[in-house]
This record gives sequence, structure tokens and C-alpha cells, in this order.
Amino acid sequence: MFKLDEKVILITGGASGIGKSSARLLGESGAKLAICDINKEEGNKVIEELEVKGIEAKYFNCDVSNPESVQKTVSQVIDFWGKIDVAFLNAGIEGPADKLQDISYTDWKKTFSVNVDGIFLAAKFILPLMEEENSGNIIITSSNLGMSTLPGKAAYSATKAAIIMLAKSIAVDYKDSDIRANVVCPGPVKTPLVTNRWEEIDDPVEREKVKNAILSIPQLMEVEEVAKTVLFLASDASKAYNGETFVIDNGARAELAE
Repeated sequence: MFKLDEKVILITGGASGIGKSSARLLGESGAKLAICDINKEEGNKVIEELEVKGIEAKYFNCDVSNPESVQKTVSQVIDFWGKIDVAFLNAGIEGPADKLQDISYTDWKKTFSVNVDGIFLAAKFILPLMEEENSGNIIITSSNLGMSTLPGKAAYSATKAAIIMLAKSIAVDYKDSDIRANVVCPGPVKTPLVTNRWEEIDDPVEREKVKNAILSIPQLMEVEEVAKTVLFLASDASKAYNGETFVIDNGARAELAE
């Protein structure tokens, strides 16, 4: 579909969900992949799966909320491949599912630490390297809940809205260095963030109820649908796009809920 031969792509949150699916598609298109994730076991499983397909990939243990960890990871990727052509900044957590007054400050800070600080830190250490090359491509995973929200999503929606503007700021500040930044905003997708909602419920009756409710969402998508957009944005076919927001939600935002 799109050729990414010799492009080195760093992916945060690459051990599962959208990151994992995108890694597979990007690798099949010729990219070399730096799979960055805090989950070492799952990260190495992804590497094994990619290598079976003949894809060049390496796992890097990375906590995106930790500045030293992010800086070390970026340095390791540069030491290994000598460059980062594309950074797919995808790591994120759902955060507390409560009304604002019921959210603890600790949980609020943790959600921002991963979802916003994680993007900031990765970009902070990667952008100077891209500036030296006078070329670069940043892709950030936000959410359609960064543009509108649902009950109990105050922390999550606030973080996802923040990183949309962070991406636009990168696009504006670095356009003269031929560095672009775009955002994907998925709607409901079958990722661990979604499936964990029922898997973590102990009561079997309640667990089945929640599972059926989620799986019956008309717009629920497979992760591959998002990965295809990431592939497009990682390729040279999207070079004219900068500071844009791509909503991928099967029309969920377009339909007025009754």
C-alpha cells in the first residue's frame, strides 16, 4: 500500500493495541521498528512475532512518564540505527472513570503524567535530532474524546484534548525544519483499554453485562482500522498534512446521540 523502506520508526506503547497493530503494518511496509513499552514481556513477544515475518525490530524498555527513561530510550535507538524518521507517540492510559470531584489528585496526575508528559518528553528528546536532519514526522494518538466527552471521562478527555494542541504546536514551531506532526483520534476500538473494562470485573454476571454492552457498540472498530491511518501518515504520501487531526470512529461523532 505505502512503502516505508529504510525508515526507522519509534513506537511508544508498542506492545499492545493500536501500537502493536500499527507496528505490524508499518513493518510489513518496510520500516525498521523500535518498540518502546513499559511491559517487557509483551514487548519481547511483539518482537518475536515481527521477526517471524522478516521485520527488523528491537524492543526498548521505556516508561514514558520518566524523563531519564525516555532520554535513555531515544539515545539507544539512535545508537542502534543512527536516526529516527518517524515517532509514533501512542502510549496512554484510560485513567479514573469518575466525576471530577471524585478523582483523586494522585490519579489525575498519573493520567497526565503518562498521556501528556509522555508525549512531551518523547518529542522533547526526539525533535532536536530531527532538526539536525532537517526532516521528521511525529504522529500522536489522541482520541475522539479529546474533542467531545462522555460521563466519567474528565481526566482522560482533558489529556487527550491537551495533546491535540501539543501536536499543533509542534507543527507550527518546526515547520521550517520540514518536521510535521499529526494526530489520530480513534473512537471505540478493541484494545486492552476497552477489554479490561470487563476482564477486571469479578462478578461474572456484571462482567458479561459490561462485555455485551461494549461489544454491541455499533461503531466499535478493530485496531487495524486505526493502524491503516498511521501507515498513511508515516508514509511520504501524507507529506502535505501537518497539524491535522484525523478522527477514526466510524461516524460516532457525526451521529447525535439521543
